[in-house]
Amino acid sequence: MTRVLVVDSDATSRLLVESALRRENFEIVSVPNGGSAWAVLQSPQPPRLVVVNWELPDLSGPDLVRRLRARPGGADAWVLMVSARERREDRLAAFDAGVNDYVAKPADPIELRARARAAARLVTRIEDLEQFERIVRRTAA
Repeated sequence: MTRVLVVDSDATSRLLVESALRRENFEIVSVPNGGSAWAVLQSPQPPRLVVVNWELPDLSGPDLVRRLRARPGGADAWVLMVSARERREDRLAAFDAGVNDYVAKPADPIELRARARAAARLVTRIEDLEQFERIVRRTAA
């Protein structure tokens, strides 16, 4: 089961995302701010799929993504930004910060699930490759 970190300071938006993803049987870790999200992402087994809002009270979504990408293994996470910011410049800034996908609020739950399923497939392949590399290293040792 794929673990998903949901980061949104708006409780209603966070619950809508959680509800949509639970219908796909994702395991949800939910936090209301960037600081809490950063703590989760620094844990030994952080979720590899992150759904983050741009506007957070202490650490913006793009700043959180930059930190994640700079962390060892952070490039392997899939980040979907869900934001009310719809301007082209904002979307481009989000991609420049390192997000993999961007959805404008309010996110359509069916589309959000489809995008999360696609991301989970990629995350699963990355994890499969990592497992294979560990087996090869053990065999070679």
